[in-house]
Amino acid sequence: MILIIHILIAVFSIIYSVFSALKPSKNSVVVLSILTFLTISTGIGLIVINPANLGKFCLSGVVYLVFMYFSGKLASKKKAVPIISKPSSTATL
Repeated sequence: MILIIHILIAVFSIIYSVFSALKPSKNSVVVLSILTFLTISTGIGLIVINPANLGKFCLSGVVYLVFMYFSGKLASKKKAVPIISKPSSTATL
């Protein structure tokens, strides 16, 4: 059961990270952090339950964390980009 929850949270967080990188919102970085925490928490639970799969889980977890880190950075960078207005034509030199 925990494996199904883990997979659902991970898939949802990857889909959400793609959408938040394309169109970031005010709370997208917070939601990404919560989803990443939940995925890592359930992953740790899976390792505790079945330590024989530690190598496979660690490799998948590192790939997941790298992806989530860069998508979160992209979302926060897009959210922080200021809009620069065009200079007015009434300016005199």
